[in-house]
Amino acid sequence: GGLAGGSGTPSDIQQMQQQAVRDASLDSLCPGKTRQSTDIGAECWAAVWAAGGCRAANVPQYESWHQTQTLEILVADVVQWANLPDDRHKQGCYGDAGPPENLPAPPQPTQAALGGAGGAGLGG
Repeated sequence: GGLAGGSGTPSDIQQMQQQAVRDASLDSLCPGKTRQSTDIGAECWAAVWAAGGCRAANVPQYESWHQTQTLEILVADVVQWANLPDDRHKQGCYGDAGPPENLPAPPQPTQAALGGAGGAGLGG
């Protein structure tokens, strides 16, 4: 699942994403990783997934898309999985059919996907 870019995300979910990336617990979620770290590894990705409220058993395969994203963007991505109302996201996060299939991520501007929240403004 990729971030759909700013415009495709409902504003209430964008607010949740911004709260999630500002959360102080993000700094200690994966030891040795910062908010701007990329290639956080499958273990850290699983921690991000579970911290976002999704079932640990459903953690999606850690693929090249995940490797190129920052920890912040992956946190925001899981917020979408946990809150978007469509079946693919609800089942992927909470369902018992196992991990969702990773679809090709939509093209996206890297930091703009967070509505400007990714960067020095977070005190990171």
